[in-house]
Amino acid sequence: VVRDLLMGSSKATALGGVLAALHVEMAEFDHDKPATYFVGRQFARHVRAAAPHMQPGEVGLTTETKLAVANLCNKTAVFFAAVACSLQEALVLYRKSLDLSIKVHGEEHPDVATSYNNIASLFQSQGKYPEALELHTKSLAIDLKLHGPEHPGVARSYNNMACVYFKSQGKEKEAMEFFEKSLAINLKFFA
Repeated sequence: VVRDLLMGSSKATALGGVLAALHVEMAEFDHDKPATYFVGRQFARHVRAAAPHMQPGEVGLTTETKLAVANLCNKTAVFFAAVACSLQEALVLYRKSLDLSIKVHGEEHPDVATSYNNIASLFQSQGKYPEALELHTKSLAIDLKLHGPEHPGVARSYNNMACVYFKSQGKEKEAMEFFEKSLAINLKFFA
């Protein structure tokens, strides 16, 4: 970064380069594989330090770099939520990922639906059920529009909404309807 700044590159270009490089390094991290947690521990603090300086409308960044940064923020947020148990840091990075995804793709894109789902799941884990339900509903609407009613993203949203209804509001009947929709889609898709 320092070399790039001294050579006349803009702050945005240099920062985008750093975040794109971190994206490559964090690609190895998988929250389902504890053997990769060292990668998250090694690079998450750098992402946390650099990402707040990246603005969604930053001039001079390629679309590819913006998407790499959005994916990096999302993956690092998963690390903070699932491994480091730092939900507030995860939320900041999930929101950064969402902002960048919307800036690049617009509101109706699978990455945006995934970002809404991830933030909603974080709210759900904090017991913020109305906020979680609102974002799961947004995720569902995007997936339905883009993929139709029989897609795994739709099943994911139905399942997550069922969990919110069941845990927060004691609405077992509504929860079961969503669980059944999710199961039917998954049986068709994965059978």
